[in-house]
This record gives sequence, C-alpha cells and structure tokens, in this order.
Amino acid sequence: MPFNEPVIVGRFGAPYGIKGWLRVTSFTDPADNIRNYRPWLVDFGAGLGEITLINFRALSKGFAVHVEGVADREAAIDWRGREISVAADQLPEVAADEIYWKDLIGLAASTPDGTPIGRVSQLLPAGSHDVLVIDREACEAPIMVPFHREYVRQVDLDQGKLVADVSGFED
Repeated sequence: MPFNEPVIVGRFGAPYGIKGWLRVTSFTDPADNIRNYRPWLVDFGAGLGEITLINFRALSKGFAVHVEGVADREAAIDWRGREISVAADQLPEVAADEIYWKDLIGLAASTPDGTPIGRVSQLLPAGSHDVLVIDREACEAPIMVPFHREYVRQVDLDQGKLVADVSGFED
C-alpha cells in the first residue's frame, strides 16, 4: 500500500441533536486519537473529499462532531454510515513490535510447512485478539484465525507474507 493512500479511521453514525452534529465511531487506538488527524476525507460517490470540522466533542460512548455545511438533523442523516479516512502519512510510526492493520491486508498466507492458504482480506475486532480473515484461492469459505502469536507465527511485510497455523480453523 502506498504510504499516502487513505486509511479508514472511523465512521459517521446517527445525527446527534438537531443542529447538524454527527456521532462518530473511531477505529483508532486509543479512540480519541481520531481527533488528531487532519484533514478528514469522506466519499460521497465522486471520490474522497476533504471536510472541515467545526467542533469535536467526547460523549460517554464515542464522539460527536459538527462539520462545516451540516446545519441541521436532516442534513446530518445523509452522512450516516460514511467512512472517515485520512492520508496514511498522517499516522504515527509504529514501534518495532507493532503493526497497522492496513499493512496486513493483502499479505499472502501460508501454513508453517509452506502450503499456501490464501490472502488476508480483512481484520475484525474481537475482544482480546483481533481476527484475520484469510480468503482462500479456490473460492472456499474464508478462514478466520486469531491474530495471536500462537497462531500467526511470522509476519514479513517486506516479503508480503505471513505464516499461520490454521489447523482447527479450517472446515
């Protein structure tokens, strides 16, 4: 993935109040890091475009934002479900023992004995361990594997591959 390719960091939810505010779910860790990234990019069908935040507020569950050009509840409804992206170069460098989800997408997966499995298509948040979804080549159902060193033995970003023990996770 090119370094400045957009990365999804959150999603707009339901309107918040009657003055055009929107709820926001953050995908960053910690969640309030989403407020530090600028500009936010949103797709309304014609490609990504920059939006201007007027205000940002923490709620008991999530956040609410007021966006330039969204003046009332009716206008806010059109934003519901839209993803919030930022340029990848806005993200901080990770520590040596950390990795961004975006860097795992597309990696070729194989078993410890070298047998090809497929490619990582997505990751899912799932409690204590995120889950890798590995799409198999032969149009079979994907394999879901906990992203934990017990199962994911090696990740080599330079080679574009990872090694995973999928025994017990296959059909």
